[in-house]
Amino acid sequence: LWAIKYDNEVIGFILIADIPHNNSIGFSINSKYANRGFMRKAWEEISNHPDIKYPLYASTSQRNESAIRLLESCRFVLESETVFAGEPSFTYIKRE
Repeated sequence: LWAIKYDNEVIGFILIADIPHNNSIGFSINSKYANRGFMRKAWEEISNHPDIKYPLYASTSQRNESAIRLLESCRFVLESETVFAGEPSFTYIKRE
């Protein structure tokens, strides 16, 4: 789990976990800081961390345009369409 800080305030996080897939990434950011590049910059800073194992998976709602843009800008590739927690979703994969 990595915290994202701005002006000494935690504004979001990136989490690597084993649910729903091995090596899944999750992320969240305070809405007042969304779409300002903080999450992408944070990912760029940790993406080569030795504790992150690839391939890395991400799932997001098909309605979550911000998450889709983030994943694609971080070079995750669409792997499949699925249903996650009852929501039509996309599964992305990043292979280093």
